[in-house]
Amino acid sequence: MRSDKNWPIQAGAEITRWPSSHQTCYWFNMLRPLLACCTLALVPAIDASNKAIQWADDAPKTTIHRADPTKPFEPVVIITKQPAYHDFYVHTLGDIAPEFQDVSTLWAGERVYIFVLAGNYAVSAANDVELTFDLTIRRPDRKKKNAGTNLIIYQGKMDDPQTVPFPEKTLEFSTDPGDPTGEYTLVVTVHDRIGGEKRVVKKILQVIPFASAEPPDDFSADDWMMNYYRLPRPELALPALRAMSEKILVDNEGAWPPIIGFYGQLLANDPWLVPEFAEGMHQGTDHEMQAITRVLGYALRNASEPPAGVTPDDWAALAEARSEPWPDPDATLTDPSQLDMLWGRFFATGTFAPVSRIASTLAYYPCLGQFDELKKSGQKPAVIPPDVAKDLVLRSALWSLGSLARQQPLVHNYGEWILARENLDSSSQLLLAKALGHEIKDDTSPAAP
Repeated sequence: MRSDKNWPIQAGAEITRWPSSHQTCYWFNMLRPLLACCTLALVPAIDASNKAIQWADDAPKTTIHRADPTKPFEPVVIITKQPAYHDFYVHTLGDIAPEFQDVSTLWAGERVYIFVLAGNYAVSAANDVELTFDLTIRRPDRKKKNAGTNLIIYQGKMDDPQTVPFPEKTLEFSTDPGDPTGEYTLVVTVHDRIGGEKRVVKKILQVIPFASAEPPDDFSADDWMMNYYRLPRPELALPALRAMSEKILVDNEGAWPPIIGFYGQLLANDPWLVPEFAEGMHQGTDHEMQAITRVLGYALRNASEPPAGVTPDDWAALAEARSEPWPDPDATLTDPSQLDMLWGRFFATGTFAPVSRIASTLAYYPCLGQFDELKKSGQKPAVIPPDVAKDLVLRSALWSLGSLARQQPLVHNYGEWILARENLDSSSQLLLAKALGHEIKDDTSPAAP
């Protein structure tokens, strides 16, 4: 568990917001002196309807100190649809703000992740910290569920009380078939055991029946896909695929791997979307129906039987698509299209693993130049030699890492973490640093794009 995040945010710091029920928690002004714990700034910004109530538990039994003795203990409860919430924290450097998106609505069956960030907590004279929380969920039908008691946020030593530790325990929530839609109230009681305090934070989640949305006039399916992990909007998943299918011919194999990788990951994360895609196989233009069949077949390639929402006729219609020989992004990386599949996975989740796997091709640097040597030789082998394949894959990896790092801060932040924390050899470090836009003096790295 990493606990070196230190976000110097002033109370009242501007929080960028998306125009929807999702509220972004981009936390800026990180290089200024610490004037207030980040949680104090975020409480009013995350959800103005949240209410915090304070009363004493047991009086503190030891001399305590905290980051700002003039301010109270104030936790923040985050509810997000982003599966990469943990990677946002642990695979970015200490002065980088996570990209958490707090939400207040979700579709029936959709999953959210719940965790507590605590700042300005009490620290004992021996530098001990003990933070826990309880969660109770009140359903629209007035039924109540105890989802957890005495769950650990952080227990242990803390040398720097300005640190906001990532919680040891996080929870997931989703409704099951038959559960009511409507307002779910999550009551989170956060305990500062050392300070003898507790706070009660109420979060309201509106669960609504799923309905596919009509894209706006200026909708860009490509932008929606590439930024999905920042603001998941599954209601546009099928319309976006229809839009892309009309631009990209089904037989244009080079254009499909990132789309296949994206939708394969999306439907694995959100299987409740499968019935809509199964129905979509029979509606729309020929290109649309072929594209939907293709991505659904890939998503169900390892299924032994049709899942809920897929009829026997649908299952039979998916047989060819389920066996289509797509590149395997989990196999040894020897084909640039495997990288495209990995980028598709990243767009769907924002997780660190696909970026790390792409960066693992830095180990191929001894093969740089092999493709040029093959061209000079005039040989045209029936099978690409392994060293040439590695050369091509590494060049593709460096180009895509550099391009996306310029477009997407999270890719850049993951790359910087790899550069700082992974045990890279000097040649790999230079190649990655150049891809990330570092100015390299006395450059002796292998030639690369």
